[in-house]
Amino acid sequence: MNLKVALVGNPNVGKTSLFNQLTGLNQKVGNYPGITVDQKIGKWKDNETSVQLIDLPGTYSLFPSSKDEELVFNVLTDKNSQYHPDKVVVVADASSLKRSLLLFQQVRDLGLPTLLVLNMIDESEKKGQTINTEILAKSLGISTVIVTNARTQRGIAELKKTITTDFNSTPDFVIPFQYRNAVEEVQQTFHLQNPYIAWHYLTQKEIHYLHKEDIVKIEDIYKKYQIIPKRLQVKETIDRYAAIDTIVNQSVEIQDNTKPSLTDRLDAILVHKVWGVLIFLGILFVVFQALFTWSSVPMDWIDEIFGNLSGWVSQQLPAGPLNSLVADGIIPGIGGVLIFVPQIVILFLFLSLMEESGYMSRAVFLMDRIMRPFGLSGKSVVPLISGVACAIPAVMAARNIENNRERLLTVLVTPFMTCSARLPVYAFVISIIVPNGYWGIFNIQALALMCMYALGVIAALLGAFILKHCIKSDYKSFLILEMPNYKIPMWKNVLHSVRENVQSFILGAGKIIVAVTILLWFLGTHGSHEDFGQVAEIVDRDIELNGFSPVNQQIIQDEYQFQLEELQKNHAVSQTTKDSLLYEVRNTTKEQIIQSEKLQKSYLGAVGRFIEPVVKPLGYDWKMGVGLVASIAAREVFVGTLASIYSLGDVDDSAQSRVKIKHRLEHEINPNTGKPIINKASGASLLVFYAFAMQCISTLAAVRRETKSWKWPMFQLLFMSGLAYISAFLVYQFMS
Repeated sequence: MNLKVALVGNPNVGKTSLFNQLTGLNQKVGNYPGITVDQKIGKWKDNETSVQLIDLPGTYSLFPSSKDEELVFNVLTDKNSQYHPDKVVVVADASSLKRSLLLFQQVRDLGLPTLLVLNMIDESEKKGQTINTEILAKSLGISTVIVTNARTQRGIAELKKTITTDFNSTPDFVIPFQYRNAVEEVQQTFHLQNPYIAWHYLTQKEIHYLHKEDIVKIEDIYKKYQIIPKRLQVKETIDRYAAIDTIVNQSVEIQDNTKPSLTDRLDAILVHKVWGVLIFLGILFVVFQALFTWSSVPMDWIDEIFGNLSGWVSQQLPAGPLNSLVADGIIPGIGGVLIFVPQIVILFLFLSLMEESGYMSRAVFLMDRIMRPFGLSGKSVVPLISGVACAIPAVMAARNIENNRERLLTVLVTPFMTCSARLPVYAFVISIIVPNGYWGIFNIQALALMCMYALGVIAALLGAFILKHCIKSDYKSFLILEMPNYKIPMWKNVLHSVRENVQSFILGAGKIIVAVTILLWFLGTHGSHEDFGQVAEIVDRDIELNGFSPVNQQIIQDEYQFQLEELQKNHAVSQTTKDSLLYEVRNTTKEQIIQSEKLQKSYLGAVGRFIEPVVKPLGYDWKMGVGLVASIAAREVFVGTLASIYSLGDVDDSAQSRVKIKHRLEHEINPNTGKPIINKASGASLLVFYAFAMQCISTLAAVRRETKSWKWPMFQLLFMSGLAYISAFLVYQFMS
């Protein structure tokens, strides 16, 4: 037997933890067809019963005030939905039972077999509460109430067993007398057996699964009986809470405990209007330090593995296009994806820990009064912070903001936040133009990285402040938030979150990065120029006749001196070794010259030459212009593109690699300026450009899905790109 079960509950009741305990790793994440709300489905099998568990978004009631809550209502009331459940499990916070019972009663009255689960029972017991589940079940008209603690797996086995057996729930919603005729007419018109579903037809302004002609019929009933939907919602809520108060008083016994809880003592500091903000900023600073320093070792390790693999494959395969494709295209492309994984893991690890511990809600509360002047709310903090990881899920996270204007503003400015895709660009440029030293106990490069993150935050807030005067709203919104108790994070949930997001990055951005890397390999190794196939012979002949140019001679000397000093650190170096080293450096330089000449005559060179007039005022040459164009698909591609174009080899953060890159680029002269291609002026210009530019097609697609229009993503693209170009131009002109 196949059983479809919906998991429903308020936010912060431990629903995700319960879902993970029930399904383990047998789950998948996606989107519901036609909309962008997250879909999370898990499975397990009990004897001959196969259970499909659908984790619906958190909601406080069946009166939707956001897209997430709208989805819950549609799934539970539309019998034609492919996700319409056979049974429903409503998860309640045992320590705050009253606020969960409103949702439970509404779901139960839809006529679906409904089970109540009291989760986080340990928190309830710590508060001195004793819940009589027998009285509670009888008062609610259900056969049983399950008590669980997802953190310790208490009650999980009983819950699984109960889900696969029959359980009863008796609807008892009484239609108010003055609305009975209207409800009966709705039932007759739409052939509805359940009066409570008919009641919802009258209380909801929009029910998206109904046809236009059905909506017209409902509007006629509104007029006939002078129905105002909002009044019906208020009437139901007041009546239900009056009954819920009685139920809670009968079934919950509370011991008098005046001693402040640990949560109360922590909140006295962590939500303080001064100390709380400073602590929050301190936590963010720790995250930035970790991103820049902790990730360096695993990134070096990954880079070395793929570098060695590329060299090994190049030696094993016969010379030719296939060898070049695999060794220089596919393997570096895959390595270019995986090298970012350590940074993404660290970032999502911190975000998940803040969410699991209950601290993220405090961050929302703290930032609400800061966000209000900019046209945002405290709920905008979650998407904005998520934007530090990736703008795509961050844009989607804005859907739980009830106010349409605040949601739209958040969607439009979130891409200003420094996402993980910008990190490789920042790390690469900062390692060249910022000295790797310490200011007191702080790493200077890490401070520079934090400044780039701060610049993104400032841009997002200023952008929202400007746009709030252009986008109007009919009503004000208020932050309604219940603080969960602090708790030790469940590592299982944290690791689930990290795994899902890393998997999303690898399968999402990873495909783009690999594809662009292979495309760049093709464009850089093929060309229509008549001399393209004879570049090596031409360079050999020119060097034999005229020798190396003065610039290349200086490059050879610097590289030779650097490698010689490295050898002399360990032992004395003979003249034969010196001659051999010089010969090797000269050959390497000649190969770099050949690669540079090939690029100029390749298809990639043709693209770069075409866009050079546009990027020239920013201090870039055509080669950097190619990197900018390639990174429109994914910002991460920029570093790999420069490494290919300038023949930089390994682009990691080791001291030797930094010196090698710096030496190479110091002598790579921009023909337009006569200065090194990445100097302080052009480097700062490049950092500012990437801080503001909308260079992510996937983000534009996400904005299109959320706003249901191309108007806003096109506005976003033009606004951010224009701001990036003008800012980079001003920075370069000022610093040069």
